Amino acid sequence: HSIHQACIEVGQKKDKEKSRFINKMKYLKEILLLEAIIFILFWLNDEYLATMLTFIAVPVFGGILIVSLIAERIEKSKITKDYFYLMVGLAAIPAIIFLVMHYANGGTSFDWSKE
Repeated sequence: HSIHQACIEVGQKKDKEKSRFINKMKYLKEILLLEAIIFILFWLNDEYLATMLTFIAVPVFGGILIVSLIAERIEKSKITKDYFYLMVGLAAIPAIIFLVMHYANGGTSFDWSKE
C-alpha cells in the first residue's frame, strides 16, 4: 500500500512541475514583445550596440533551438510547444528588426566600424 501511495505522490509532484512550467509560458507574447521593444530602443539609440546584440542573440537563441529540437527528436520530453515557439521568436525578432532597420536606413551604414 505504501508503494502505491509513493507512486501517486511522485505523479502529483511531476504534475505540479509541469503546470509550473506551463504557467511560465503563458507570458510568451509578453516576453517576445518586451524583446522587440528593447531591440528597437537599442537600434534607435546605438546602432553599434544593437548590431552586436543582434549578431550575438540570433545565433545563441537559434543554437539553443536547434539543440532542443535534436534532443526532442532523440528523446521526447514534457516540454510544451510554447518553449519552441519562444525560442523561434527570440531568434527571429532581432533578425527581423535588423532587416527592417537596415532597409529603413537605406542600408546599415556600419559607420562605427570605420572609427
